[in-house]
Amino acid sequence: MENLRKHKLACEQADLREDLHSKVTRFIVANPVSAAFLRREKGRLPYSVFKASADEVQFLKSEFKGRPPTAFFPYPTYVHQAQPHNKSLVKSYQRRGDIEYLYMSFLVSERTHIYNAVVNTMKTGGFELLESGEEYNLIWTGYTTIQDILRLNKYQKINHFPESVNLGRKDLLWQNIYRMRLKYP
Repeated sequence: MENLRKHKLACEQADLREDLHSKVTRFIVANPVSAAFLRREKGRLPYSVFKASADEVQFLKSEFKGRPPTAFFPYPTYVHQAQPHNKSLVKSYQRRGDIEYLYMSFLVSERTHIYNAVVNTMKTGGFELLESGEEYNLIWTGYTTIQDILRLNKYQKINHFPESVNLGRKDLLWQNIYRMRLKYP
């Protein structure tokens, strides 16, 4: 009787694994990602990479005269909290329709990992994840060099400024504070 119960449990677990595998396979077929991208991450891609981007992009009008609007990222629905802003300053655009083709994209640099929070925020805001290329609006990178900044166009943004590693790493921050204390006692 005990062997029969173990066999039945093993069969149920095998069915669940097979069902999960077929769901993942169907999802990957429906949402293709290039093989090079998958190789780069060695199969450890977070679910957020496969998530579809929102069809709507929102912009927040600047409160300063002559300044361009800024991309606006709404809170996710699971937060259950209202955003503290003037709703009349936010304008929504359909990515395919209102403007000829509003292509907002971001790139995760090869110098950093793919973070779920970053990808989810960008996709919720209507940005497409690029695998490579130069036509992005935001690049998410681990560290920044002067050459990275010089290559940017006026509409491109980066998540770090040059030499920010001196503030972000505790050991380098301490070295700089120590050097400053010696110079300015």
